[in-house]
Amino acid sequence: MVLMVMMHELGHFITAKLSGMKVTEYFFGFGPRLWSVKRGETTYGIKLLPLGGYVKIVGMTNLDEVPAEDEARAYRSKPFHSRFAVGVAGSTMHGVMAFIMLWVLVVFIGVPGNHGAQINSFAPVSRGVDPAQSAGLRPGDVILSADGHKVVNFVQLAKIIESNAGHRVKLLVKQSGATKTLVVTPAAVRVNGREEGR
Repeated sequence: MVLMVMMHELGHFITAKLSGMKVTEYFFGFGPRLWSVKRGETTYGIKLLPLGGYVKIVGMTNLDEVPAEDEARAYRSKPFHSRFAVGVAGSTMHGVMAFIMLWVLVVFIGVPGNHGAQINSFAPVSRGVDPAQSAGLRPGDVILSADGHKVVNFVQLAKIIESNAGHRVKLLVKQSGATKTLVVTPAAVRVNGREEGR
């Protein structure tokens, strides 16, 4: 919430500055001032109630008193396209933030789909025993379903394996371009006093 408010107001702030408007304040929050610092002609700060924020631009309304030397840089003195750009800049920042967050999710987590869980390597469970390899799984295989449940990602597959310690699990696997059924029996391993399949 804090980041969204700050980015929203930053959109107005940057666009106003780029349009040649005089911005005198950029604050996060409302109420009594907790902290502020003046840099150039703008005072930046934080107020007590983190329920929003604001950017103060000289001459936002026709009733605002503006010193004669600042009239050319007043909001009201700028052409319509500049005022419009400042007005929509806050909401535009929300769109930019949504795009960035979506991009991060896609890049670092991936897109859900019918991809299955690809096996890249095997780790022995104990004394060289590897249930996956013993069942016929190979690196590069893609597990499409486990006990009739569609597998979308490796986390989902891991939960199914963990909850089936010592029990047979029927896997639908894509192996070397062909789809086949394999049966694996996850080894029972004690983890934090609880038996889990591996």
